Amino acid sequence: MTDLATKQDTALLLERVVVGGDLSKLTPTERMTYYAEVCKSVGLNPMTQPFSYLYLSNKMVLYARKEAKEQLRQLHGISVTKLDAALMDGIYTVTAWGHNKHGRTDVATGAVSLDGKRGQEKADLCMKAETKAKGRLTLSLCGLGMLDESEVEVPPTAVTATEVVTAAVGSGSLAGEPPQQQQTDVMFPTPESDRIGLVQRARIGMARLNKQKVGKLKEVWLGDAEADLEKTDLAALVSFVRDLEAEKL
Repeated sequence: MTDLATKQDTALLLERVVVGGDLSKLTPTERMTYYAEVCKSVGLNPMTQPFSYLYLSNKMVLYARKEAKEQLRQLHGISVTKLDAALMDGIYTVTAWGHNKHGRTDVATGAVSLDGKRGQEKADLCMKAETKAKGRLTLSLCGLGMLDESEVEVPPTAVTATEVVTAAVGSGSLAGEPPQQQQTDVMFPTPESDRIGLVQRARIGMARLNKQKVGKLKEVWLGDAEADLEKTDLAALVSFVRDLEAEKL
């Protein structure tokens, strides 16, 4: 492959990530770098795991956890100055106004449906709307256009897979020191349908390549050339599918 073709492929990949917002198109190491850069841009320590990955509608996106919002409010001096609530057609909406320590102001809303809800369930949803509004306000004032944890619907069937990345030894490391492994969580709200879709894509990708190449990719991402796609870690399966689809014939 020529340098021009390589640059074109890289440009296409970046375009798909930026425009489509799909981080599964990046390698785990690239995702780790992206994660660190996002933390750096807002002053958060990536070791505290302020963000997590979410596999949603065949896309992997980053979302802000509770820890991120709490740290961001303190770091950026974010204050909520006003809350306003309204109920219309069964939709309860909370609007939050606020500012940061530099005087920048913003407004954000959070909404939930109260149709058919009563008692404690209804009260909990009202509080969730307020949490959503405050969370969106915090992220907006920090310039982060991403999902807030309160916006992520987590059904009882959801599972969290672990993506393990082996980081290269830094220049300041001792000679002979083994590479360090870093882990990040990836949530799969609908694991059964997610796996079905990923396995289907994997089988299509494997059919395009020879058995030896498929075996090598399985060893890299799944740990075994004979790994069972129906049982392997979902986060690893995402990376395996990404490399399969990126392989040239």
